[in-house]
Formats: sequence, C-alpha cells, structure tokens
Amino acid sequence: MKPIKINNNLREFHLWDLPNYIRINLEEKNRKGLFNHVLKQTKTIRNLTKLIQKETNKKISFETVRSYIIGNYYIPLWFLNKIINLFYDRDFYSKIERKIIAFRGPRGDIIYNPNFPWKEDVRIIRIVIRLIGDGHAGGGISIGRVPVYSNSCKELTEQFINDLNFFGKVKFRKYTLNEGKRCSSIEFPKVIGHILKHLYKIDFRGKYARLSNKIYSLPRNIVIEAIKVYGDDEGSMKGTEIHFYSENKELLQDFINLFKLKLPEFTRITNVRVSAIKEKKFTTYYFAILAKDLKKYFNLIGFNHPMKQRKLIHQINCQNKIKNSRYNGITKGMILKSLINNPKTSYEISEEVLINHRTVNKHINGYSDKGRYFKGLRELGLVKSISKSSEGILWGLTK
Repeated sequence: MKPIKINNNLREFHLWDLPNYIRINLEEKNRKGLFNHVLKQTKTIRNLTKLIQKETNKKISFETVRSYIIGNYYIPLWFLNKIINLFYDRDFYSKIERKIIAFRGPRGDIIYNPNFPWKEDVRIIRIVIRLIGDGHAGGGISIGRVPVYSNSCKELTEQFINDLNFFGKVKFRKYTLNEGKRCSSIEFPKVIGHILKHLYKIDFRGKYARLSNKIYSLPRNIVIEAIKVYGDDEGSMKGTEIHFYSENKELLQDFINLFKLKLPEFTRITNVRVSAIKEKKFTTYYFAILAKDLKKYFNLIGFNHPMKQRKLIHQINCQNKIKNSRYNGITKGMILKSLINNPKTSYEISEEVLINHRTVNKHINGYSDKGRYFKGLRELGLVKSISKSSEGILWGLTK
C-alpha cells in the first residue's frame, strides 16, 4: 500500500469548489445588485461582453450575457468566477454563495435550496459509496445516462433518497426495475454525479472505481459508515464469514487497506480471492471477515440492511451458545421439532434452534462426511418443499 496523506478532517464545500460548468440562480435582488455594480464600471452590457471574451477566450454573445443579467439563464460558475475576480474582492464569494436559490448542470433537473456551503457528513459519503456499489454516477456532461441507484431493500433506497437532501431539494424518480426481485431504482439529477466525481476524484464505473485519498482521509467514524454501506450493497453473510464482492479486484484491496489504516483491530481479514459464483459472465472477487472478527464487526460496523444484520446477529448467537457435540439424529430432531407448528425457511429454522444455516441445509438435503453419505430429512420423507420465494425455500412436515 502506497503512503497516504491523512488529515482525518471533514471538509467544507464552497461554490468555488464545484466544476465551473455548474450553473446557479441568485435571488433577484442579489442578481441585480451583482450586475448593477459591474455595469457601473463597464457602462454597457456590450462592453462587459467584450471584456469577458478577452479575459476568457470564450465565444460568448451579447444576448447570452444579457440573459444572465436579467435572469433568463442560469449563470455558469466560470462566468461568475470571472465577474468576481474582475470587479469584487475574494470575500464577496462567501457572501454571494449564501444567496443562491438553485443550481443545475448544463442540462438536467434543477436542485433548489442548496444552502451553501456544504459541510461533509455521512450522507454524502453514503451516496459516494452506494454509487461505487449498486449505483451509477451517470454519463458525460451533456450526454449519456442519468445517475441511478438500485436495490431491492426498501430501507436502503429510502435512506438513499433522504441522503440526497445533502444537496438541497432534489427531484428524483423512483421506479421498479424488476417485479420479481422487487428491485427499486432511484434516478436523480446528473449534476450530482458530476459534483461527486469532481470532489472525490473517483471514477464510478465499476471496473475502474478506486477509493481515492479523499476517502482514506475521512475520520474513523465516517469510514465505518462507508464500510457499512459497501457491505449493505456488496456484502453477504456466508456461513460464519462476511464476504465483500466486486468484479474490481483493486477496489476490494482498497477496502482491505481502509480496514488496516482506520480499523487495525480487525485482524481476521483474508486477501482478495476469486469467487466461486458461476452465474456471472465475468470473474468476481471477494475478501472475507472471518468468524473471530464477527463480534467486532457487529459492535463497530454492522449493516443498515435489516436481513444482513439479522443474519449477522444469528451467527453471533450461534457463537455464543454452549458448545456441544450433537449427534446426527439429535440435530435432525431439533429441525423437525421447529416445523411442528408451522412451515419455515431453513434460515428461520437455524435462528430458532441456533444451528448454522449451512448445517440446517445439510440435514434437510443430505450430505457426505469422511466418505459416508447421510440422508437428509427430505430424502427420508419427513419434510417437503412447500413453496419458494426470495427468502428461500419454505419447508414443512410431510405429515
């Protein structure tokens, strides 16, 4: 891992920190005050236009400048920057940014009430990490798709929508991507994606995304939230381990480095490995938090995703139970007893009797151990599959 310059401070984002193609709208009295001061010195709009052309080497027309002045067009930051540099002192910038009532990109939806300056907090970091995970930051400045975040977990999509308020009053579109998987997608203004790319120096395309120094420099409590969010989107409980997945091997190594740098108490983390997932058309990688660090993960990080958090708690409960050696028949008996009153998924059974989820599946479906095969409850005719859903197969007694 290369040396990383760390300051552990949260940043404050001002108007002048944003890409210069962002366009802003001022309160009418402030817009008039801004340009009245300028026109007292240039005398005419035509003179101002010529001055801007000379100073910037940009082809800008008289009508365009006039439209900025009377409020027909939103004012691009490059133009505002030049006006302030030519006719105001630097302190004026901090005054004018508080008077902005809306902003937008060259195209796309307007964001109202931005309330500059923005103070970096968990909301913007969650958005950044979610766009690396199950999201997309959008296409080019004036071309390409709009940004989107997709997830089948209602709690995560609602959190994402609330986090967009970091930027102001944001217009978004929510729609169902896949009825079968109940996956919701949230589309939001393209300007947000461009601002995030600019502020965090991240290429959000899955194959190329890396954690920049801006992420490594975050305080520990914010880094914890970043890891939690990535786990929500790309993490999974696998038996007694937590796996973090990606097709981007370098990105996973970045997260391992983040653990080492900010959470050195985690000592049971694997290297990046090739995943055994076969249904994907590309190679998938993962790294794992091993069983001895599960309690640390629960106490320090955890999941926002309710089902993943539930599975994590279950694994910890299994670790906390009194260790004992169960005979094959005793374990099967506990599974059958769990199904007496009503059908359950294998995961619900495992929660009730504090048996590892994989172990429950082995005793239902059969398994081999040391060259010997043990029939499962289904093969023995004691349980049957009743239905199948996104939660898994529902098992019930045959009699």
